[in-house]
Amino acid sequence: MVKIIKKNTSWWSVGAVLAKVDADSLEDAELDEKNLSRASLSSATIAGAKLNRATLTEADLDSANMRGIEATEADFTKANMSDADLCAASLNSSRLDFADLTRANLINASLRDASMVHVRLVDAKLDSADLSGARLEGANLTNASMNAVGFEKANLQHADLSNSILVAADFTGANLQEADLRECDLSGATFVGADLSNAKLQNAKLEGANYSADTKWPPDFSPDQHSLNKVVTPRKPPPGDGKDAWGISDF
Repeated sequence: MVKIIKKNTSWWSVGAVLAKVDADSLEDAELDEKNLSRASLSSATIAGAKLNRATLTEADLDSANMRGIEATEADFTKANMSDADLCAASLNSSRLDFADLTRANLINASLRDASMVHVRLVDAKLDSADLSGARLEGANLTNASMNAVGFEKANLQHADLSNSILVAADFTGANLQEADLRECDLSGATFVGADLSNAKLQNAKLEGANYSADTKWPPDFSPDQHSLNKVVTPRKPPPGDGKDAWGISDF
């Protein structure tokens, strides 16, 4: 069994792989660049740990307390993170391809530019999370709570977001081609410059959502029939003005 020992409040792994540890032994641990592939950390407390560029492929993190971890460029490919608490975690530029985050708490988490291809986020909480620039092709986000989530320039092609709550979500410049948005609450969401070509929007709530002239909608979809606001995109200000021009169109 690989062990963890403590030395001057810093944690060090003995051996290349962490196979099994005490459930509450890794709080605030220094694990940058460590290899924790297939580690058994179910229900462990890892809150505040530093896992930047660490490898956790196929790790078992079911129900783990991972609040506030720093895991920039970490690899969680195929990890089991169901029911994990990742509130306010920093996972920027990390890999979570094919990971299972069913019912995970990602409120206020930062996942900018993360790779989350075919990730499972069913019933997850992502309110106010930042997923700008993230890759979520084929992701399953059904029944998720994503109020005020940031999906700016994210790739959600073929993603399933059906039955999710996305009030005031920001999809500016996002790729939503063939995404499933049926039964979603998208009230007040922003679709400026987004591509929703062939997306499924049946029974979605879109009241007060914003779009622009370059927003691409599915065939036969009319924004005028859903109480959407057409936003005037920024234009170059006159010399000496120094301000962008924004506004809501009346047509």
